[in-house]
Amino acid sequence: MDHSNVTITLPMTGHGLGVILTALGIGVGSWIIWLVLSEKTQRTERTPLALLTAFGWFLLPFWLLLFAGTLWQVWLMLSGVPSVLTGQTPLGTGALLAALLGAPFLVWGTVLKQRTVDFQKEGHITDRINKAVEQLGAEKSVDQIGRPVTVWTGKPRQSSCSEEIKENYLKEPRSKVTGSAWSQSYHEETDEVWEGVLYEISIWPHEKTIIQWQDEELEKQDHEEIGSIGQWQPFTKTMPNIEVRIGALLSLERIAQDSTNYDKGRDHVRVMEILCAYVRENTATPSLEPETDEYGPFTPRTDIQISIDVIKRRRKEQIEIEAGQEYRLDLRRCDFRGVDLSLGSFRGAILSQSRFEFAFMRGSDFSGARFDGSVLNHLNCTDTKFIGADMRHCRIDRPEPRPGGFISTINMGDLTGLSLISASIPSVQYLGKENGFTFGTNDTFLDWELDEQRKEGVKIGQDINRIKDGTCSDEVAKLQERLSGNPFVNWSPYDGSDMTTGHSLRKFRKSLSLIGWPYDH
Repeated sequence: MDHSNVTITLPMTGHGLGVILTALGIGVGSWIIWLVLSEKTQRTERTPLALLTAFGWFLLPFWLLLFAGTLWQVWLMLSGVPSVLTGQTPLGTGALLAALLGAPFLVWGTVLKQRTVDFQKEGHITDRINKAVEQLGAEKSVDQIGRPVTVWTGKPRQSSCSEEIKENYLKEPRSKVTGSAWSQSYHEETDEVWEGVLYEISIWPHEKTIIQWQDEELEKQDHEEIGSIGQWQPFTKTMPNIEVRIGALLSLERIAQDSTNYDKGRDHVRVMEILCAYVRENTATPSLEPETDEYGPFTPRTDIQISIDVIKRRRKEQIEIEAGQEYRLDLRRCDFRGVDLSLGSFRGAILSQSRFEFAFMRGSDFSGARFDGSVLNHLNCTDTKFIGADMRHCRIDRPEPRPGGFISTINMGDLTGLSLISASIPSVQYLGKENGFTFGTNDTFLDWELDEQRKEGVKIGQDINRIKDGTCSDEVAKLQERLSGNPFVNWSPYDGSDMTTGHSLRKFRKSLSLIGWPYDH
């Protein structure tokens, strides 16, 4: 085989090679400066405008040198000394110098124009958001037939009197006869027996006036009484303009999507904050007390359901933006009764002190969510993720368990790492067969069968810890075998208010690798 050298000749002069190498040097230098400028802050966006700025910074020393040389050549020309500007090709040289001297100004002008476009774009997005927010408060006036009704309120003061003095009592404002009964009484001083009708008079301390609309039943609360009823007449009623509000909600959804696609989600979190605030302000939580429980079904207002649907339709990129900023959907103190929350991502959401009766949560992700103090009765939770969620002080006591029956509730979802500190969950009849599934405390109120399991599991766990100190491995193995399948192995023997509870919960979640956002508060 012939091993002679092969020579490749490129049709390029030394001057041309120098030009190419100079251009490559300028490009590499500009790229290095671009990287340095972009790394000043972690959030700096690397755009063509940043590259152009870096190119200008790289050429600045050359431009200053060229500018000084040009001034020197002008001085030589004015002094009568030969210079480049008075040579045989002064026009070409002058044009080249003019172009080189004007390059920085061209670069700076391009930068200013791009910044102007950016400011205009930001102003346009701000105008879109402001217009959508204004539409969220849209209302309309509707004429409707109603009548004024005076309602006496407060706990009434009750008295009993005879027929003779009944009218004196009824002269009091907000007084009414609420009962009567035949009565007899003996007076020792006169040695007489009185008999007759005693009337029960109730007197209410306060009153209010409401409008009863036609075809609607008049609802009274406890200790309330109707004082007077007016005549039917037309009233102008102000109602939310649902159609306009739905349009505003869909506009906000489009803004969040555009921001994610073209602006790396700069306004996405802001839009989510607006949507959450709208839901909070329009679904004020009624009382969370058991005596105020109502049996559904419930139908949420259309614009509220659309708001939740917009939140559920967030794409993976949008959810990643929220996670990067450790942003939590703030939906605390809301009335979610009957709301469809299924097939959505609510990771790390703040859902505390809310009502969820008859809500649909099928297939949703509530990992790391906070349900502190909420009411979670009659839920549809098939394939729902409650991984690392916090349900301390929650209440799940409806429907009441029946012998031989099974209640479908949170136990239909993934409860890994769930916290049930100081919760009241007698309607939950099953918490899984895996060891260390959930975490709770001594004051967590359970179904009686689960409570017996809890007491047994906590006691065995304490015995294991005690015996380990004595290094009796055989006895420990027996106790661990008894503990197999008990879901309360990691439950605390102390109340939720104990200072060790928080530490025990963190240790428990760390054992399950549930650390960082959204599990850490």
